[in-house]
Amino acid sequence: MADIEKTPEFINKIVVVTGASRGIGAATAIEFSRQGAKGLVLVSTGRNMEQIEEVAHQVETHGAKALIHSGDLSNPETPQAVINASKGEFGCVNVVVNNAGVTRDRDIISATVEDWDTVINTNLRSAFLLSQRAFRAFPKVGRVMDGAIVNVASIVGLVGNGGQENYAAAKSGIIGLTMSLAHDLGRRGVRVNAVAPGYIDTEMTREALDPKFKDDIINATIALTSLGRLGNVQDVADAITFLASSRASFITGQTLIIDGGLGGKLNAIPEVLRLRREVAKLQGHLKNPD
Repeated sequence: MADIEKTPEFINKIVVVTGASRGIGAATAIEFSRQGAKGLVLVSTGRNMEQIEEVAHQVETHGAKALIHSGDLSNPETPQAVINASKGEFGCVNVVVNNAGVTRDRDIISATVEDWDTVINTNLRSAFLLSQRAFRAFPKVGRVMDGAIVNVASIVGLVGNGGQENYAAAKSGIIGLTMSLAHDLGRRGVRVNAVAPGYIDTEMTREALDPKFKDDIINATIALTSLGRLGNVQDVADAITFLASSRASFITGQTLIIDGGLGGKLNAIPEVLRLRREVAKLQGHLKNPD
């Protein structure tokens, strides 16, 4: 039997991706273009213009048109401007990926209100505002809308992590927002899901690590991960595009964990590092006995 040629999943679809200049956002935007998206709206703060222009170039090599938009998504005017720009250029929006995020990791004693507000506003408030503004831009197909929202949460939003109280609260909020929007928008045909990545090897993740312990933390994470490796951005991009696709047409209100089996063992990393240091001391003592 001859193979049946498959139509690209997102042909004629318009996709908005926030935090699109690097990491998960960049990989996701490029993957949507590979799968036939007609247009990509790439949203960032504007601080990484060279990087987002390169993402736009890669998107366009796959035949999609890229539109770059910069601004602070926690300001209500910016999400509306993003949607207006998308409607003006493409006529509608079909998929929104809320990926914009930052970290400000500090222990609870040294954490500041500014740290808290920055992380909550960037990770959670922006997702709420863009989802709210995007709803009216989803096109109607009969009595329902052709729309899907995928929010990027984190395993930290499910299990917590010391020194990341602000980030954990924001990502837990993303999961709650996802379930609530799924209830609210489902009867209109709009699906809302989330992904919860574990340790994904990105520039942002590595920047958040103390340089003195970076290698030790990465090695400890790999040791605690069932699949024995760090996640990569394509792992997450594949999950996001799946949840936004027709293949997930009866899935909504769910959070898909993408962590290679790391799970709650994230909180064991400090203990693993402590044991590694003890072993290193012991080995040094045995090699250089008194």
